[in-house]
Amino acid sequence: MDLTLADRTAAAFFDAIGVLAAASPTGFAESGAHGTELLVSGAPMAGLNGVFTRARSADPAELARLAARLPATGLPWSIQVRGEAEPAVVALGEKYELHPSREVPLMIATEVEARPKATGVTVRRVTSAEQRLYAGTLAAGFGAPREPFDTLMSGPVLDAPGATAYLAEAAGEPVATAYSLRTGPFAGIFNIAVPPAHRGQGYGRLITEVAVREAFAAGVTVAYLQPSKMGLALYRSMGFTTIEHWTYLQA
Repeated sequence: MDLTLADRTAAAFFDAIGVLAAASPTGFAESGAHGTELLVSGAPMAGLNGVFTRARSADPAELARLAARLPATGLPWSIQVRGEAEPAVVALGEKYELHPSREVPLMIATEVEARPKATGVTVRRVTSAEQRLYAGTLAAGFGAPREPFDTLMSGPVLDAPGATAYLAEAAGEPVATAYSLRTGPFAGIFNIAVPPAHRGQGYGRLITEVAVREAFAAGVTVAYLQPSKMGLALYRSMGFTTIEHWTYLQA
């Protein structure tokens, strides 16, 4: 089978999420035979629990079989497909009161454009020893309670194989987070978050650049991410390009 760059990037994304699910004390994963992934992080965030398709076209029967396991978890969850959701997928979502709610770009970069660095800020790696500091800064960046982020970014997740967590600090205060997870020649860039009081200073760009450049230095050839609407222009300016869109069905 001739796999496109988009196919290989999608596979890398789900390999990375599988690593996170395996590392999380409350996570689990299962792979279907036709490209469907059941991935549960254990965090109460719909986008991080659900059934996801790494195949270009979803297998409705396989999606339905794996989706049937999710209500019992008591967690919010979602269905994700590559491209537009087909009628059978929409119908499955409606069964669980999940609806196409957001379309997210999948972006890649093979190099990043250098810009003048933010002054007075340092970026360093962190491990499980600083889990609470990292999770607290990440939660502040997303404007959300910290408890879900303690679950999502537990100590084993911070120390997972191929993972590197980053913290940016200015005047001794944490101002941004990032998380890189390498699987083969790909690196997923996650958790780019800047607390509101520190936005507009270039911290998000700096920590993203550090994470990507260190991944390339470790042998990665493609970095990928799924941006928020707020971060889309930033990543484009850094050299990331969109290779396809994914649809998420959520409550």
